[in-house]
Amino acid sequence: MMSKKALRLTARDRHVLLLCSYLPHTVKQLSSLFPSVKKCSARLLLLYKAGYLHRITRSCSEARGRAEYVYSTKKIRGSFNLEHDLQINDFRVGVELAFNNTNVSPTFLYPPQIKAEHLTQHGIRPDAVLLLTHMKKDVTLLHFLEIDMGSERTSGKGCYTLSQKMEKYIGFFDSGDYQKDFDLLLNGFRVLVICQEEKRLQQILKLCRANQADFIWLSLVASLKNPLGKHWFHCDEDGPSPLVLET
Repeated sequence: MMSKKALRLTARDRHVLLLCSYLPHTVKQLSSLFPSVKKCSARLLLLYKAGYLHRITRSCSEARGRAEYVYSTKKIRGSFNLEHDLQINDFRVGVELAFNNTNVSPTFLYPPQIKAEHLTQHGIRPDAVLLLTHMKKDVTLLHFLEIDMGSERTSGKGCYTLSQKMEKYIGFFDSGDYQKDFDLLLNGFRVLVICQEEKRLQQILKLCRANQADFIWLSLVASLKNPLGKHWFHCDEDGPSPLVLET
């Protein structure tokens, strides 16, 4: 191992370390910050050898292809939580690429970056926050991201359920407190739920219809590659919708 003093940190290095302090990242998820995946991999290796980063190998089955390294400023434990966290990153990367060279400016906030007192008071802890601002129209849309791994029951007693989570979001929506938290002229918000399987998506969509929660939009994990695509389901429409109509 080389010493930290032997490696001079660049502004990009500090940005990488900041992202990896929020959640673990794969080389591919960080590669957009570099000229190439190869250069990204080489720099991450140096940061690892200097003791700035920890890493583990993600297996072929989890990575759906070749094995790959996952980097974090903290020790990485648990493959279930890891897959959840990596899907959050996939969404961020997909959004940033999708809105590149458009009139829409995305702002993505990981949990440590979310400063929302009223959101916390309502007992809501989203996986991330996404603000989409149309630069020409000066309009901002607020989104809360939820990665659903299928571990929570849709309803029932004696445990935390999706139905209870939905009730909290509905209460937050109706209260208008989101206006105070984000200090923006907002007309509601959306909750974006990423499901792992079609059956689970349909179960949650049924729950949304029963509660008239039309601000909850659902899609499958495959949509992370292109979050803007026409594959979002909500109870106001029978078929899929695009995330935004105009960029």
